[in-house]
Amino acid sequence: MSQLVKVFVYGTLLSGCRNHLVVEPFVISFELGSVHGHLYDVGSYPALVIGGTDKVYGEWLTIKPEGLSGMDHLEGYKGENDRGNYYDRVLVRDSEKNIEGFVYSWPSSRGCPNIPSGSWKEHINLVPTTREILPGSVEKESPPVLNS
Repeated sequence: MSQLVKVFVYGTLLSGCRNHLVVEPFVISFELGSVHGHLYDVGSYPALVIGGTDKVYGEWLTIKPEGLSGMDHLEGYKGENDRGNYYDRVLVRDSEKNIEGFVYSWPSSRGCPNIPSGSWKEHINLVPTTREILPGSVEKESPPVLNS
């Protein structure tokens, strides 16, 4: 049997997110984790820039090696040091646990806005969908009214 591969995912490949189906057939196990870096909002997906002291939260997937090809295709990764890569696939260590594996990252923010929470799932749940929110305001849902 081929050696299993660890991959840190932080965006649309997370369990429950829209592109998880790309890797799901190859997943053996997963655990929550974080890496040092910054998360950026590219629109319908995020990008990670590795480094610094901030944390980006996600999942460590343990996958069969053949699962990397679908992930490479989704992330626009053509090979090591290829100038045509949209994301690079590099080795990274978890910020707290003794785990190391691959992650898809950018070398810089490319001008995209930072996601301060470091969590894609948290970020997409906070994005307004039906009305505009004024800058600097916070939207909170009112608790349901219970009839007694």
